[in-house]
Order: sequence, then C-alpha cells, then structure tokens
Amino acid sequence: MPNSVAGSAASGGSAYSTASQKTKKYRKVNQTSTVDENLFGNLTKSASRDSNNKPINLDNSSRKGNDLSKTSSKSGQGKGKETVEVITKDLVRTLIVPKDPTGQSLIIGTSNYSRMKSSSHRLNEEEKLLRAEAIKREKEAVQRASDERKLAMQEMEKKRLKNEKPSDLEEETNGQRKVLLDHAKVQLCEQDDEIKYLNELILNAKCHAIRDLQLNEKQEIKVDAKSEQRRLDEMMEIDRVKAIEEQEKREKERKVELLRGAQILQKQIAEREQQGLLESELKDQETSVMLKYLEKLQEEDLENLHKKRKTQKELMKEVAIANQDLQNQKIVQKEQERLAELKVMQYLKERADKQAERDALRAKRNQEEAEREWRRKELEEARKKAEQEDILKRSRTEQITMKQRNFAIQSQRDRAEFDRVVRAQQEAVQKEQEEVEKKMKQKKVYSDSIRQQIVEKEQEKLNERRSFFGERAKLDAEDEQRKRMIDEAKQKKLSELRQAGVLDKYCIEVERKMKKNPQNKIFK
Repeated sequence: MPNSVAGSAASGGSAYSTASQKTKKYRKVNQTSTVDENLFGNLTKSASRDSNNKPINLDNSSRKGNDLSKTSSKSGQGKGKETVEVITKDLVRTLIVPKDPTGQSLIIGTSNYSRMKSSSHRLNEEEKLLRAEAIKREKEAVQRASDERKLAMQEMEKKRLKNEKPSDLEEETNGQRKVLLDHAKVQLCEQDDEIKYLNELILNAKCHAIRDLQLNEKQEIKVDAKSEQRRLDEMMEIDRVKAIEEQEKREKERKVELLRGAQILQKQIAEREQQGLLESELKDQETSVMLKYLEKLQEEDLENLHKKRKTQKELMKEVAIANQDLQNQKIVQKEQERLAELKVMQYLKERADKQAERDALRAKRNQEEAEREWRRKELEEARKKAEQEDILKRSRTEQITMKQRNFAIQSQRDRAEFDRVVRAQQEAVQKEQEEVEKKMKQKKVYSDSIRQQIVEKEQEKLNERRSFFGERAKLDAEDEQRKRMIDEAKQKKLSELRQAGVLDKYCIEVERKMKKNPQNKIFK
C-alpha cells in the first residue's frame, strides 16, 4: 500500500510539474494590464488593516452568500504536516503529502463578478466617448448641485449677516473704513483743478497779507523811532534850558556878591580916609588945606567913581544879555576902577604924612587883599564856569554819542529783526513746502492704497445702480455730489482763510476771482 501511495504521489508530482510547465507559456495580450485584487484572495492583510473600522465587503449587494470565503484543512495544524516515507533500493525519502486545493478555492459574489466582467470588456472608440460624456455629465451635475448649495449657503449667510447686529470690532472697523474713505474723498477733491486754483489764490492772499503786516510793522517801527528821537531831543532841550537858567542864576548871585564887596570896600576906604583926615587935623593944622584939597579931589574921584559904577551897572545889564561880552567888559571896568583907586592912593601917599602913608599903605594892602580875593573869586568862577561848560560839552557829546549809539543799536536791532523775520518767513516757506511735499506723498500713498478700494466700491455701486437706474441719472447724481463736495471744500477753505486773520479785501478778491473764472491761474 505504501508503494501505491508513493506511486500516486509520484504520479501527482509529475502531473503538477507538467501543469506548471504549461502555465509558463504566457501569451501577451496588451502592453499594460490591470488585475482586480479580489482575484488573488489576499483577505487576511486587508481584514487586519480594516478591522478597526468595519468588515470588508467585496460584494456591494446585501446578500450574505456573496461574501468571499476560503476553505482550508486545519486537521494537521497541531500535529505538523503529513509526510510519507518512500523506500527504494537506493535510499529512503520522506515526501510531504500535498493538501487538498479544494479547501482553498476563492468564491466571488455576483455583483463583483459582474463588475469585473464588465470592466474586462474592451471598449471601442464610440463606447469610450459615450462613457466619457456620461462621466462628464455626471461631474457637471455634481458641480451644479454643489454650486447651487454654495449659492444657497451664501444667500443664507448674507441674510444672517444682514439681520445680525455688528460687533464692536466690526463697528470700529467700519468706522475706520468710513474715516479712511472720507479722507480719500477729501484727497481726491484736493486734486480737482478748481480746488488747486483756489489753493493758489489762498496762498497768494496769505502772501499779500503777510507782506502788509510786514510793511505795517516796519512803519510802526519808524514811528516809534521818530517818537523816541523826539523825546530824547526834548529831554536834551530841557537839560540845556535848565543849565542856562542855573548859569544865569549863578551869574546874578556873583554880580550881587561883587557889588556887595565893592560897597564894603568903598565904605572901608571912606572910613579910613575920614579917620586919616581927623588924625591929620589933630596932628597937623598945616595940612588942613591939603586935606581939604585932597577931600575935594576925593569927592571928585568919588563922583567919578559913582559915574563909573553907574556905567558899570549899565554894562552889567548889557552883560546879562551877552554873557561873554559882559565878562570882558566887567574885567575892563574892574581894572579901570583898580587903576583909579591906585592913582588916588598914590596921590594920598605922596601928599599925606607918614601916618597918612601908613594908612594909605594899610588901605592899599586891604585893597590888594580885596583885589586878590576878588581875583581869586573871579578865577574860581572862571574855573567853575569852564568846568561847567566842559561838563555841558561832555554831556552834550555823551548825549550825541549815546544818541548815535542808540540809533546804531536800534538800526542793528531793526536789521536783526528784519533778518529774523526774513529767516522765519524762509523757514516757514521751506517748512510749508516740505509739509506740502510730505502731504503730496501721503496723498499719493493714500490714493494708491485706497483708490483701488474706492474703484471697487464705486464699481459695485455702479453695478447696483445700473440694475435700478439709468446710467445718465447716476452720472448726474455723481456730478451733483462732486459739485457739492467742491463747494463745501471751497466754503471751508474760505472760512479757514478768514479765521487765519487775512484781511477781508483779499478774501473778497479770492471769491471774486473764483466766481469770475475758476480756470484762470493765480493772479500776480
């Protein structure tokens, strides 16, 4: 029996090898091929891979009998593989008994079989086109359904957003967007030719107003300088009149003092003469005749002296009119009086006795002392007068120098103030130009950044309005809005110009030129 089993095994092995040799001959049908994975029956790995989700159903139908299954013999799993010993003359071989392949058959469901059968069918060109068109129609239908759902969802979202109250962040964003759009509209309005022309007119009016202010300020400075000069002249004139009055007062006092001294001197001389006459009469009667003669001569001299003094008073009155002439005449008169008195004393000295000579000498000494005192006072007065004149001259020179210095300082201040005003104006003009350039750059940035948004918004509004109104009505409304914005900008700029303190005549001139011809350039 073993031999029979061995023979059958050998015959089976030879048949298997013959079948394997036949299967090696493969006929090429196509360059590429696709094989359904279900034909290989590799379900263990697939089942283990998808065990966490759901069991794999190879059949799409609900029928239980269509599931793939694989039968196998499990009788020899615990005992090992079944073997057969083949004993021949040469050796003993142990052969493994092959398993029954019927238990490993693959069962395919009807739906999978139909699917694989239909997919294995080779399509011609017409069928391919029909199939592609069907697939395309199916995709288009799916896309249309998706678009309809999308539109419906968008419409629902719009309704929700429309009915929903905006949040604080959205309100803040909308407010910022509105402010930004308003600013952009203002910047676009500034680009209008009429607004540019108005800006030029306003700038020119400001320049004229500034120039008028500068001229008025310069005129006020001149008036202040003239009033200051007039005040200084009046002060100098008052000082000069006071000095003259003081000089005249001192001159009068000096004249009174001189007259008083002359009277005292005359009294002393008369007393000395009287005393000498009395002593002469007591001592020597012989000289009485001579004394009488001397008295007669003295009376004549006194009469002459009174006449001279009268003349002197008249001369002193004339000196009051002319100071310098009076001084010279007074000196001459004093010298004449002195010479006359010297002659008298000389005569008395020659005629009188020794006692008379001593008295004459004493009188002469007293007279000389008085003359020295008088000369000293004259010199002192002359020195004081010279000092006063020198002081007045220096004061006048100092006043003139101070006046020139003040005038130079005032001129320098005026020049510095003028230079400061010019520099301030230049800096203001330069700063204004820089600000204008900066604003222009900002305008350009704003225009570039917002123009697209404005264009988009305007385009949206345009599309919405076109659906309800005609194009002409829209353009008219926009033109009216533009004119209204330009008019509001004009009124605002004119109001700012008036608030800046510009004279009304320049504001009226700007309004007149704008109403006359807004396309003209700036007036010169």
